Amino acid sequence: MGKKILNLQPQKVSASLLSLLEEKGLIKLLKPTNRIENNPQRDAVDLIYSSAPEFGPHKLICVRKNVTDIAFAVHSENEEIILINMTGKKFKPLFLIVGLDQVDVFEEKIKKGVLSEKDIMVLELEYNKYDTCIFTVLKNVPHYEVTTRGDADEAPVFYVTEPASMDMRLLDTSGYGFELTS
Repeated sequence: MGKKILNLQPQKVSASLLSLLEEKGLIKLLKPTNRIENNPQRDAVDLIYSSAPEFGPHKLICVRKNVTDIAFAVHSENEEIILINMTGKKFKPLFLIVGLDQVDVFEEKIKKGVLSEKDIMVLELEYNKYDTCIFTVLKNVPHYEVTTRGDADEAPVFYVTEPASMDMRLLDTSGYGFELTS
């Protein structure tokens, strides 16, 4: 007796097919968690999943950012930023503030009072743009995410993959003020 051959018909992926797989508990679509979705103006982070430690500690989080004051933070490991908006909602602008040096050089410039605009880049991030919607921020790079004031649109939402127990350290920039300009 030979093998039973199953003739499988490929289907073009669609939102409805992926939703069906999610309803069956087979996949998880990349969309805001209930906690994030139900707080459109609140600054919040919510866990989507965390891997079991025996398989390598890793997590995916959903972040809603409604912070307008610029600061700088660093992590001791890399993190991926994912800018996908599957909801179709209109968000306020999201900016990534990046120090253009590793943290030791950046902090030395702060300490000496020589930090300048040339040491910082501000990126206005875009959703669903294939060549810029996912990237890695490397460890020890000073950075921060901010948005604009006002509540005409919802605070922006994005996703981050990172080690499950990654630290974050805020840098002391008390001798400086930072403002976004057009």
